[in-house]
Amino acid sequence: MKKLTKEEIEEELAFEKECGVNTLLQDITSSEWEGKKIEVIRNKDRHCSVRENKMKILICTSEYPPTTGGFANVAANLNSYWIDKGHVVEVIKPHNTLKNGGQILRFWKQAALYINIHHNDFDVIWCQNPLFQEEFEKKVMDKIFCTTHTTYNGRWEFMPEAIFPKEILKNCYYYLMNKKEKKCFKNMKKLRFITTTEKTAQELKDLGINKSIIIPNGIDIDKYKMKGQKNKHQFCAVSRLVPWKNVGEVVDTFNNTSYKLKIAGDGAEMKKLKQRAGKNIKFLGKIPQEKVIELYQESEYFISASKYEGMPLALIEAMACGCKPVVSQIPGHKEVCDAFSKKYGDTYTAKDASEFTRKNYDWSKIADRYLEVFKNEK
Repeated sequence: MKKLTKEEIEEELAFEKECGVNTLLQDITSSEWEGKKIEVIRNKDRHCSVRENKMKILICTSEYPPTTGGFANVAANLNSYWIDKGHVVEVIKPHNTLKNGGQILRFWKQAALYINIHHNDFDVIWCQNPLFQEEFEKKVMDKIFCTTHTTYNGRWEFMPEAIFPKEILKNCYYYLMNKKEKKCFKNMKKLRFITTTEKTAQELKDLGINKSIIIPNGIDIDKYKMKGQKNKHQFCAVSRLVPWKNVGEVVDTFNNTSYKLKIAGDGAEMKKLKQRAGKNIKFLGKIPQEKVIELYQESEYFISASKYEGMPLALIEAMACGCKPVVSQIPGHKEVCDAFSKKYGDTYTAKDASEFTRKNYDWSKIADRYLEVFKNEK
């Protein structure tokens, strides 16, 4: 990454002073940085002393609550658990929800600028699904760890054949982002990578990252648990309604049954899926996470025909709430279900599914594994 001029540094510091982000902030507050495009969230002053064996960690993420989604959940949970462990954590995230690849690339450009200026304030810089367009200096690279959940390169394989103009434009978008991603990974090949599945590790190899450490995603076991009675023969799906999630195949299957199906989530395919769905299928749209948990808890089965996943967070959330999985045989699903089947076989109960996921995907244990990597790989 290019070095900042004296004027650029002075301008940034003046902006921070104006926003008050260098003052001691109590609890979690946010301050805007770079013209309302980046937010800085601190639980403590970054310059305060840290107890022995504790770290100052910077989280850089393109999604964070109140934005919903898997990335947001991962970042929020790691932040919470690391703070509970006594570490000082700061988060930089977009000021608004990012809606396209151009906005994602601009966010990471601003995040890189922030990292370049403030890297001395942190022991570890953790970046979630980053796309850096320039290399960092070695002293900065030595602090950076990247977690990649999915890639445009992996997703591109499952984009449907385009016929109509709108579909052609969508495929062009993913094609261009695939090309841009490859250029970014050339600049990131010296960084250290963590991924969530063997499949994504292979995708990273295809992008020139030959070594990565696998740490799965997790669940908050205090929230995701069995509760109440299951509605017999009720299925649930929790998914974005986009082509590679293949929700259309699920809808077509349930049109030929009397089983109830409730689908939580929204996306570009919502309208056409509703038009072809039978009366036994209910679309809930985008609902709060508390309602998603209630949906898991009342449903007997969780279903996904997805063609592409990184670490399937919805699957382990649903199993923790006692849902029996009915899922496609893609690598992300298989890594979870094969481990489950190895222990319980084909005959298992809802309680078995819950106990397995709560034991193996507890966020507190996952957060500790990250901390071990940060200490041992530095």
